[in-house]
Amino acid sequence: MAPPPDKSRAAEPALWAFTVSLVLLAGPARVLWAAPERGWAAPFLVWLGIIALGAWAVHRPSTPP
Repeated sequence: MAPPPDKSRAAEPALWAFTVSLVLLAGPARVLWAAPERGWAAPFLVWLGIIALGAWAVHRPSTPP
């Protein structure tokens, strides 16, 4: 029987995804995509990227270190 996966290592990509999304949405990087001249699609593209990053973090294959 295989040992159970290390949950601390499994949570690490999700924490990185959360940190990146926090910087994009609330940090100074917001001025890059929230400017009026970027158009109406920019916030939706940022959200799509955050959702894709979260999906990757949750569904990535778990490999032992």
